[in-house]
Amino acid sequence: MMKNKENTRRKKKKQIVKAHNKGITLIALVITIVDACISDLELGEKVVIYKKENNEINVARSVIIRESMYKKLEEMREKYGISISKLINIAIRNGLEKYENK
Repeated sequence: MMKNKENTRRKKKKQIVKAHNKGITLIALVITIVDACISDLELGEKVVIYKKENNEINVARSVIIRESMYKKLEEMREKYGISISKLINIAIRNGLEKYENK
């Protein structure tokens, strides 16, 4: 009986570790995608920001990006007067649109 409980605990621990590692891999993948989108981000002289619909929900999140990408966003923020979070959203949207058009 004790051996069964011990085996069950070991299996659960392995499952937890495996799930944790998959989560870390997914986070690393998201960070890589966001960095790539920011790296490709180019805004023309005319930038259009769409008004948020009344029924849309605003979700706050943290994003880890390379320092060089942050510097690029900071320069764009100063040039265009657009917040860094909006610039990241624009970069991701542009990246997804490029991907969909391939």
